[in-house]
Amino acid sequence: MQQRQPGHLSFPQIVKSPAAEERFIAPERYPKTFSLKGFVNLVTASPRTQRKLLSSYKHPRPGEPGVRIIYYEECRYTIKAFHRLGEEPGWLHMQGEHLQRLASGNIGNTQSRLLHNADVLRSYAQNFGNRNYELLDSMNFHLMLDDIIVAFYPDMHVREGNREKIIKFEFGKSRASEDYIRILCTCMYESVMRNGKVLPESSVLYQDIPHGIEHRASKHRARLWADIEATSRTITDIWDNV
Repeated sequence: MQQRQPGHLSFPQIVKSPAAEERFIAPERYPKTFSLKGFVNLVTASPRTQRKLLSSYKHPRPGEPGVRIIYYEECRYTIKAFHRLGEEPGWLHMQGEHLQRLASGNIGNTQSRLLHNADVLRSYAQNFGNRNYELLDSMNFHLMLDDIIVAFYPDMHVREGNREKIIKFEFGKSRASEDYIRILCTCMYESVMRNGKVLPESSVLYQDIPHGIEHRASKHRARLWADIEATSRTITDIWDNV
């Protein structure tokens, strides 16, 4: 039997991925809808910064949500292909080299974006490349807090051994604060549970790819959740005045 030769993913194949079009809810239809990270940014912000963020969410520039999502779309697409095809970690390094060659033929923001994607793929190979995942159907969750919707779109829904897992990636090189991570993981887990998906905390994961760290919600989160609900009420109270 002839072995399949590994190859690189073509750039047009990557950018045509439909995921970017499905990852946010149109703000004109649901004005108090926030991405998971957008909501966590609000919860962890000072009152002054909170109002600035709310104004930017309420009056977004055309195409802005989609642009933020697309920045790391090559990474999402390639990591899922890595697990779907059952490749070795070296394959991810090869994809990173391919993106680096593409970057050399570009300038400015496009070049920076491709180089960042290449770095993330190498980090994933080093930190998570030994994980044996079976990809499952994509899932998305909406967390309702009064009249606020928090949209959580996991990057992967997988089975590892006999355990089902829902995973969100972190691609940025800067380390988030402990408060930010605790609130993000809590919102992720509450989103999953409140949509009828019963999983242990260890199955809803926030993977920091550059630093090789895996985070999960605490079992003792009742007080933190009460604080999150209180912030959502504050957002509702000041929404009309920003």
